[in-house]
Formats: sequence, structure tokens, C-alpha cells
Amino acid sequence: MNGKNLTVLALVLVLAGAIGCSSKPSGAEQSLRDFYGDLNHGEFAEAMARYEDDVREYIEDPDQTGMSFADWAKGETKNGTIHEIRVLTETAHDGTAELEFELEYADGTSSRRKVSLTEVGGEWKLGAIG
Repeated sequence: MNGKNLTVLALVLVLAGAIGCSSKPSGAEQSLRDFYGDLNHGEFAEAMARYEDDVREYIEDPDQTGMSFADWAKGETKNGTIHEIRVLTETAHDGTAELEFELEYADGTSSRRKVSLTEVGGEWKLGAIG
């Protein structure tokens, strides 16, 4: 092989590696990331709309939960300081998914959570977060 062919081959291998290493999050994962992004920015109505209907109805009732959604969200995000979300596992099957994930905060602490999601009308909706 001449030098020009080696250069082209090296470029192709680098691009193939870059494409293989970058992965687009699944719809369920992206919905989770959008949810926590909304929470982190104080956009509680937008975050609430990402829940499944029955979960949202429960969460909207402070008599059921013992606190307002905004108070829960501020605690969950440590006042908007989520620094990173790492999805540890994702199991998906027939329009449902379960994700185990870790929230990392700006102060260096972290917290593990699980959530089930259901695809409804082309959108992934969150169940209760545990």
C-alpha cells in the first residue's frame, strides 16, 4: 500500500471507531434525561408532564405524598445541582423499559434510582421513581 492509501485507511478506521463509540440514548433514556433537566432548571410543570397519567395524578396531590412536587424536586436535585446522570442498566421490552441510574451532584455526592417507563403515543412516560 502506498502512503495515500494508508492515510485513507487510517481515516476510515478513525471515523468508524468514533461512530461506534458514540451512541444515541434510547427514547426511554432521553425521556429520563429530559425529566431531570426540567427538574434541574425548575421547570416543574414540564417535568410533571413526563409522568404517566396515574402517577402524575398521585404526585400532584400533596395529601397523598406529604409534600408539594416542587419541594420534592428541589430535594431530588439538591436545588438544581445535578451534574451528571449515568444510566447503569436499561431493560426494554414491548414499549416498556426499566432504567437503573445514578445522579451525581455538583458537591460530588451521588444517589442511585430506578424507574419504569412506558411508551404512550410515541412518547416515553415515567412511572414512580424509586
